[in-house]
Parts: sequence; structure tokens; C-alpha cells
Amino acid sequence: MRVTRLTAAVAAAFFVPGLSICVAAREAQTFTVNCARGQTITKALELGDSRKPMLVVIRGTCNEDVAIMRDDVTLQGDPTVGGTINGSSTGNTINIVAADRVVLDRLTINGGVNGVRIAGTLSVAIANSEIRGATQSGVALNNAHASINNCTIENAGNGVSLQAATARLQNNKIRANGWQGVSLNGRSHISSNDNTITANRDVGIFAAQNSNVSSFRDTISSNGAVGVMVVGASYAALNRGTIASNSGHGVYVGSASAAIGDGSTISSNQGCGVYGDFVVIGVADSTITGNQGCGVSVYLGSSVALNRSTVNGNVGDGLAVRASSAAHIEAATITNNTGNGIFLQAGSKLLTQPPLVSNLNGNGGWGLQCTDGESSVESLALLNGTVSPGCTGF
Repeated sequence: MRVTRLTAAVAAAFFVPGLSICVAAREAQTFTVNCARGQTITKALELGDSRKPMLVVIRGTCNEDVAIMRDDVTLQGDPTVGGTINGSSTGNTINIVAADRVVLDRLTINGGVNGVRIAGTLSVAIANSEIRGATQSGVALNNAHASINNCTIENAGNGVSLQAATARLQNNKIRANGWQGVSLNGRSHISSNDNTITANRDVGIFAAQNSNVSSFRDTISSNGAVGVMVVGASYAALNRGTIASNSGHGVYVGSASAAIGDGSTISSNQGCGVYGDFVVIGVADSTITGNQGCGVSVYLGSSVALNRSTVNGNVGDGLAVRASSAAHIEAATITNNTGNGIFLQAGSKLLTQPPLVSNLNGNGGWGLQCTDGESSVESLALLNGTVSPGCTGF
């Protein structure tokens, strides 16, 4: 193979004893760090031409905090022996600041205040990695964007935290974290697809402060509090997912809004399947079953639409509408709940969608119960089930 003088000169300039370096003019630079020989990722990041992409292959276990402050860096675990980074108890294991086009692939990232901290960065990808043991968050994003794919995230604090940030989460296992699985604040946004968010000590997904959640085919289960919590003028779209066996409500919405649909299942939660106060909630083409608090409950000037959905087998009322709230139902099946099918209280309203009939049979109480003269129903003829004497039309 012919080697030009320029190529040889560049390679010689970047040669450091103990580091395997492959550098070619106008091509990406590859550095291999052998942690067993005392080599460090930090030292490797100081090498090479900062104008060119850099690939750092990590072999074995390195004990260090790593700071990435240059663009076009890839840290990759060795395909044969793997690559592990053990961070200190006082720093971030990997700290990415104002550096774009950074990739972390096939790594085991242990410890640190945060496993991976990303700040002021537009493009970071984390893939095929394990992030464990951080005291605050496995991945913490602040004014940044990241794509996280096919990772396992288990930490003492949150799994993934966002502050004024965006993230795309796909095919991850976010589990057994000491606080929330995914936490969004400060106008953050996530697109979350095909993730398993389970057995976290508190909420599975928490969104506050005008944040937005788009969840598709996620499994959110067995968390220590609510499955999905949406508060503070935030919004969540939950489609084709399973929200099950959480210790609180399946979905809680407070002073916010949510849309649940496209074949979602909300089941076996210890609270209600869906609960909200001062909210707008839409449920369509979904199943809410076997929850221990109620099926769906809204309170305090809320609005809920329940269209082409099944609410059955819940403990308590299937649909409870309280305190000047309004419900709209279209071809709903609300059956076999231990309480009433639909419960109206304190000046609440029920609107039905003609000509579609909703089934309210087989509940432990009335198909429809109204507890006061101020509550009313648009069309009793579109309800198939028993109706308490107190229910009147508008």
C-alpha cells in the first residue's frame, strides 16, 4: 500500500505510545483506548484534528469522568470485550457540553451524579447501552436534544430527565429507577415509541410546565405511583400503549390535557384508569378495565369525551363526572363496573352523540345516576341501561 508523505506526517504527529491510532488525511480518526493498560478516554479526546470526526473505541473498564466539548465524537464499546465507564460519585460520568453530533454506542455507563449529562447540544445519540447507578438521573438533558435507542436505564434517581429539552426514546427499558422513569419540565417534549417503563419507584412518565408527551406502543406498568402524570398546562397523546398495574391511577391529568386512543389499554391500576381535575381529556377506541378506583373520573369544570371505547369491570363507577364537568359519549360500552355506569354530580352534564347508542347494562348501580337537579342529560333515548329518577334533560 502506498502511503503519501502527508499521510505519514499526520499519523506521526498524532501518535502517542500505548494508543492505537488510525488517521488518514481527510478521513475520520479512530483511537482505541485500552483501559486495562491505564489509557484514558479523556486523553484520547485531546488528540487528533478537531476539524475531523473522531471515533474512540473503548476496551475494558475505564474509571474516569469524561467531558466531551467538541463536535463529531463517537464513543463506542469494543465489539469483542465491551467498553465500560465508571464515573466518580461527585461528577457526571459523561458530560456533553455544547458539542454536536455526538454518539455513544455499545457502552456500559455506571455511577456519577448523572450517567450522561447533555447541555446546550443539538444532536446526541445514545444507542445499545446500559446506564446504571447515577444518583440523580441516568440521562439528564438541559436545553438539548437527544435520541436514545435500545438502552437499559436503571438509576437511583430519575431514568431520563428533561429541562427545556427534547428527546426521542425508542425500544428502551427504563426500569427500577429510584424516582421517575421519565421526567419533563420547562417546555420539554418527548417522542416515546415501543419503550418499557416499569417498576420505577414513583411515576412512569411525568410531564409538567407546558411539556408535551407523544407516546406510541409504550408499556408503562408496575410503577410505584401513577403510570402517566400530566400537569401544569402540559399535554400527552397516548396511543396503542398499555398502562397497567401501577400503584396509583393509570393516567392522572391536572390543569392540563390528554388524548388517549388508537387501541390503548388501561388496566389493573390501583387507582382509577383515568382521573383528571380542571382538564380536557379525550378517550377513543380504547379499553379501560379492571382498575381498582374507578374507570374514568373528571372533576371541577373538566371535559371528557368517551368515544367508541369500552369501560368495564372496574371497581367503582365506570364514568364519574363531578363539580360542573361535562362528558360526551359516542357508542361507548360502560358495563359490569361495581358502581354506576355513569355518575353525574353537582351540576354536571352528559351529552350523547346521535344516532349512536351507548350500552350501560350490567353495572352494580344504575346505568346512569344523577344525584342532583342541576345535573342533566342531552338524550336519554341513546342510553341502553337503567336511569335513576333524578336524571332530566336540558
